[in-house]
Amino acid sequence: MDLDTIREVVVARERADLDVLSPNSAILAGGTWLFSEPQDRLERLVDITTLGWPALTVTAAGLEIAATCTLAELDAAAGPEPATAVAGPPAVEFPEPAAARSATSSNGTATPAESRNGTPKPVPSPPAPAASMAARFGNSIEAEPNSAGFSEHGDPAATFAGAGAHSGVPAGAVRSAGSSETDGTRTGTPMPAAWTAAALFPQACRALLASYKIRRAATVGGNVCLGLPAGAVLAALVALDGTAVVWQPDGGDRSIPLAHFVTGPGTTVLLPGEVLRSIRIEAAKLCSRTAFRKIALAPLGRSGAVVMGRRDADGRCVITLSAATVRPVVLEFGAVPADGELVATILDLDRGLWFDDPHGTPAWRRHVSTVLAGEVLAELRGELP
Repeated sequence: MDLDTIREVVVARERADLDVLSPNSAILAGGTWLFSEPQDRLERLVDITTLGWPALTVTAAGLEIAATCTLAELDAAAGPEPATAVAGPPAVEFPEPAAARSATSSNGTATPAESRNGTPKPVPSPPAPAASMAARFGNSIEAEPNSAGFSEHGDPAATFAGAGAHSGVPAGAVRSAGSSETDGTRTGTPMPAAWTAAALFPQACRALLASYKIRRAATVGGNVCLGLPAGAVLAALVALDGTAVVWQPDGGDRSIPLAHFVTGPGTTVLLPGEVLRSIRIEAAKLCSRTAFRKIALAPLGRSGAVVMGRRDADGRCVITLSAATVRPVVLEFGAVPADGELVATILDLDRGLWFDDPHGTPAWRRHVSTVLAGEVLAELRGELP
């Protein structure tokens, strides 16, 4: 939508150009959230896409992801994602108009309905079941609407830029899964084949329903700074123990563990005038084994719960809960825990952490998180493919 209160757009060419940031200013990068709803308090936009930050920088120390890196760039960098199964609700029967229904002959066989001239009348096909739609549009499809109904991966104005019956998960819920085991094929910016944990990037990017244009515009920094519970890219970066590099208005930098970056729905630790520059991930974390599980109440619905697991080379295990909680929650263990230990840890979390909205009650989110966490553990142990 048009932002009719904007009086000035500053095109930043160097860091000093960010000095104009003020309470009535906002960083402009992808802009997919910024332009999705009114921003009446804003009078100035500062475009940081012209600063020339490389989207992805691979070094011996690890990976640096620029705040202006787009979802399309992050998705492509890790290479193709392994095929995963998506379970959907049973197909719904749609009644056809009387003239189009199949007639039953005297011998009990079905015959096409006939038109007035006696020729067979084609019967329209029913709408595709939800599971077929998910298969058609790709794995981990999920709409992430904000209050205005737009995808939750734009730039915040203030600071940036069917499970089976055995699982106890409602049959109408839609789940997806994925593993970090890839064939080493890379596209875009190449990454070392040993960085198998980079498979979380496409899994997270594809957890958001977005058009081709949105994916090429929406940014990693926007997803992180917007701080919404269902921000899958934020959750993946937290799961990999990412660190945010923040530019301060006095010219200094500070590093913030992403696990402590978001404090609640739409709130972060960023101070006025600060700008997220990049996210850094250590090479050792990118060599870890990972697992991904997600559930939503509808095929194209917002996440009800997302659980990601990481097992490091030294045996350390980290489980990250998101979407079900008001902020990413990281659970650390010295080794892959027993199922009972992990379930007890999840159930012991402060009940105020569980998110409550029309896409799932806190009790449901809490329960399905334990179910998905158990599957993540099994995959990290090698018991599941």
